[in-house]
Amino acid sequence: MGMWQENPRVTVYSRHMRRVPIPALFVIITISALGAVYDTTVGSGYDMAAYAQEYDTEQTLVAAIINDSTYAFQDDSGYGIMTGMVENRGPAYISGVRLQVSFYDDTKNTLLNVVSDKILVDVMPPYSKAPFLVRSSVPDLGVEHASARVIHFDSSPAKEPRLEIAFDTVQSYVINNNDINIVLSGSIANGPAPSSNTTLYVALHDAFDPPRTLDIVTINADDVKADESVEFELDEIVSSDVRAFSVYAESDIYRSDNNALVSSPVYSVQNMVVLPTSVGSISDQQQGRPSVIITDVALLDDSQNKVSSVSVGQYLTIQPSLLINFEDTMLHTETSYTTYVKIRDASESGPTEFIGMSHGTITDQRNQLQIIEWTAQNPGLYVVETFVWDANGIPIADRGPVLLVLVSD
Repeated sequence: MGMWQENPRVTVYSRHMRRVPIPALFVIITISALGAVYDTTVGSGYDMAAYAQEYDTEQTLVAAIINDSTYAFQDDSGYGIMTGMVENRGPAYISGVRLQVSFYDDTKNTLLNVVSDKILVDVMPPYSKAPFLVRSSVPDLGVEHASARVIHFDSSPAKEPRLEIAFDTVQSYVINNNDINIVLSGSIANGPAPSSNTTLYVALHDAFDPPRTLDIVTINADDVKADESVEFELDEIVSSDVRAFSVYAESDIYRSDNNALVSSPVYSVQNMVVLPTSVGSISDQQQGRPSVIITDVALLDDSQNKVSSVSVGQYLTIQPSLLINFEDTMLHTETSYTTYVKIRDASESGPTEFIGMSHGTITDQRNQLQIIEWTAQNPGLYVVETFVWDANGIPIADRGPVLLVLVSD
């Protein structure tokens, strides 16, 4: 993982049964439980928007990193990795979007490495999104955090959406508490002219709202003849944090229409496909399960007093209160669930500071209280968000009440 490698399970076939080997599969996968992500999740610490004023006005050419989409970790080779999503917020095509990524230590104060690199896709249509993956230039730096900003892009001619992506299989299987196996297969249909450098990008996301981009898988299909269709298959073990994906295809002359990525048994939320767990659709899995309402979230100090501010190093207890709504068939059936607390900086492009969890079991008790502990590490104003997922990582509650907490020196 984290290296260019031949993967015998991933191949490409043409409609005429011409076998087209994928020369390389670039896979960087984080194998960690969500609870171990505390010190590796980041956001951006800069003004994320960039403007190309020499080409057009600010209103027509705007590129920005999507808030809360970013994620940083150290791969198995020791390189710092930052992933995320860039958005074209203007009505014109842009290309050559370049980012500057700064990698930091665990204190966020020591700058370890600065890298400038282009995002994965070349041309971005108006009001579209695209994934990026940037790695440090040097390994073994002890990277724990990162920030990014857009430093350059150009205006671009239009690129037609003539690459059609269709899914045959979209499945995921729970292996253990840390890992799931995702299986994707489908085809890419080319347009009326030969394409070269045809590439499929699969961005992997978690289930938070808004989602973070945890990793990106790149599949190279290379040259595709006019009106030819090539098949792809991806079978990988990934972190159990991964709950959804989005797909982007591009060649030298064409791109995919990222608004047309939905096929049964999955559904899309803002171009994201949600992974079913095991066999069946999300709606099938939710039938007969209790739903949960997060009615209240309390922030308590070590004396159990409600607070809205703490000092660096101070211990804080976060207590979400859950109201369980049962269907008649579920009154005496136990259901496991996990309550997550996400604490992020309250600034416009604030990074995620902490993710904690608490496991519970629904029996016939309608009101339940969860306890998650956090020790404030850095000063600032933070947003506290809560989520509840079932044992398969499927949300069974809307996001709970959002709170603010001030951490002072």
